[in-house]
Amino acid sequence: VCEDPGREEASVGDWVCVCPAPQFGEMRGAAASCTLDECGVAGGVCESAGQLCYDTNTSAASLDDWQCECPSPSRGDPQPRGAAACQQDGDCAVDTLCGSLGQICYDPDPATADDWECRCPPPQTGRSGAQAAGSCTLDECAAVCGSCAEAPGGKHACRAVGQSCVDPDTSPSSTRDWICQCSAGAGSRVGGAAVCTRDECAEPANAGVCVVVEQACVDPDAKKTGDWVCRCPEPFTGADGLKSPAPSCVFDECSVDYASAQRNGDEICADALQACRDPSSGFDDWVCVCPHTGAAELMAPALPCDPQGACAQHRAVCEGAGQACVDDNEAWWCECIAPAAGRAEAAAAQCSLDECSAHCRTCENGACAAAGQTCRDPRTDMQSTSDWWCDC
Repeated sequence: VCEDPGREEASVGDWVCVCPAPQFGEMRGAAASCTLDECGVAGGVCESAGQLCYDTNTSAASLDDWQCECPSPSRGDPQPRGAAACQQDGDCAVDTLCGSLGQICYDPDPATADDWECRCPPPQTGRSGAQAAGSCTLDECAAVCGSCAEAPGGKHACRAVGQSCVDPDTSPSSTRDWICQCSAGAGSRVGGAAVCTRDECAEPANAGVCVVVEQACVDPDAKKTGDWVCRCPEPFTGADGLKSPAPSCVFDECSVDYASAQRNGDEICADALQACRDPSSGFDDWVCVCPHTGAAELMAPALPCDPQGACAQHRAVCEGAGQACVDDNEAWWCECIAPAAGRAEAAAAQCSLDECSAHCRTCENGACAAAGQTCRDPRTDMQSTSDWWCDC
């Protein structure tokens, strides 16, 4: 049976093949070698008679080869698939208590009366009971049995992968409830090896690499090691740095609200039919640029910004559509104001706004890319906003 313990997009390569119960075994990324100790299924036949169960071949393909064996000091031949005819001496020859409890009757001196005791059958352990039931337990983490963490002929499911094993209920009737627990990080699993998670950013040495440059430490997949990154803090954007500071964090003040005006630079400049430009990642250095003269003004519309040449005559065509008129002395055209895009010669332009590539109040602004996903904007007309989504 295929099991995928982590179904997050970043969690890949952690699927495991698990043998179906009552078979035992699992393997990550490949077919498992399954074992079947039939004593874990049919062993009750032997235990109820105070005998021992033994599976001569625990291969999952080898069936019906279990047998009941007489516990020492009783005598008798093993019986395939059934209780053996065991011979007892002394008090145990007439005992019914131990066998009815699935325990072994032991008489240390057959010549002495009433010195028999009930002993725990392997792999159970515990204190024997003098003419009474023994106090037996089955620690499936420490024992070797068909329902234990270590099956006969196999490896310990927890310890083989560096995990600890806990059996919350060691009564013989409570089986297959053992738990593998991660030694480093978090994670546990009943009846099999756990998928361990560890937030590498919780380690001061890793987090410190990012904090010292005022960036955020992010561990995208706690099931993997060595994948933590330093990420630019909002509203800065930029590529993540793998186990190192992000190489370049950019703060575009044109698309971020300007504190004193509660509006961003794009909106302030667009009111004057001008474009906003942010020349650096510093603060308070964005400018409005006049499309006619190229003149710029710090954090305010550039004035004067009167059109020249052909635009002096045709400006109404563009400005009536909320666009800027641009003249290069040979032709004039209407140009959409950023973050919109589009231009048309000698006519109002058909503007579009790709909210995946532009920076604006309703735009994606890098949210998809930060999650390793692709941004999709199905409609880029100016009336369709806030309709983008992230695609896996």
